[in-house]
Amino acid sequence: MSPTIRPIEARDIAGFHECFDQVAREQRFLASSEAPPLAALCAGLKRVRRVPCRAPGASRAGNPATEGERHLDLELAGMRVAVTGGTAGIGAAIVRGFAQEGAHVAFCSRSAARVAAMTESLTGYPVEARGTVVDVTDADALGGWIEGLGRIDILVPNVSAISPDWAMSIDTDMRATIRATEAAIPLLARSRAPAITYIGSKAATFGTPGHEAYGAAKAAMAHYMKSLSRRLVSRGIRVNTVAPGDVFVEGGFWDRVRQASPADYQETLDANPMGRLATPEEIAHVAVFVSCPRASFVNGAHYLVDGGATDHVQF
Repeated sequence: MSPTIRPIEARDIAGFHECFDQVAREQRFLASSEAPPLAALCAGLKRVRRVPCRAPGASRAGNPATEGERHLDLELAGMRVAVTGGTAGIGAAIVRGFAQEGAHVAFCSRSAARVAAMTESLTGYPVEARGTVVDVTDADALGGWIEGLGRIDILVPNVSAISPDWAMSIDTDMRATIRATEAAIPLLARSRAPAITYIGSKAATFGTPGHEAYGAAKAAMAHYMKSLSRRLVSRGIRVNTVAPGDVFVEGGFWDRVRQASPADYQETLDANPMGRLATPEEIAHVAVFVSCPRASFVNGAHYLVDGGATDHVQF
């Protein structure tokens, strides 16, 4: 049955006018001598932005969800997940997150030492962990790795050059992501709950002077994933993007900034409403949930996970 659309009535018009009048009153107040000085408003904003945020993992007194340790079954047990760049930082946290939920994990890295260390760290989980040394910019090696997995329920294209160099960004962030994704689609199509969760960046959503290549590559991939979400939905494959903000990884980019330029690092902390950077695990939690069968109606989404650092509204 088609829904009944109510025609616009006089009361609706009156509501619109009331809204517009309120905006006009606020504008007149800000322009008057009674309004607080701009400096005072800015100072108040800074005070709000620097309110300490509860540390990750800290429990709230009286919260039964934390005190009772109730666990939501994400229905990931036994599923097979492939993660590119899964031995360090966000990628490693994502691999561990899926393993904790009982999913079998396959991951790749250029570093044999990192692959061995990551594989060893997963021995405590009752899952199959398959680490492989792969240079994702080698098309044949990447395609062979994907095809050799045989079965994939969830693909997480995570690897990134994180570089201002155009060639590196195009080869790693774009070409490798597209190749891995396209190679995995036939395998995903055979899954009962297939999903692709791309790890993007908040840099895709605004100008990045000095890092144009990185921002442009991430923006291109966000568009690619959105288009894929429409192209693949008829085959039951969900496609989403998780876009992290600034993430602190020991030995990573922001750790190097902290050591080389403490003032710039502190400025970045102060600019975030939560007063800190994200942990890799906080990004992984979002990626794991978006990928799981419980999120079965989430498709074509672009999730900013940045602590509220970006001011614009996404449509």
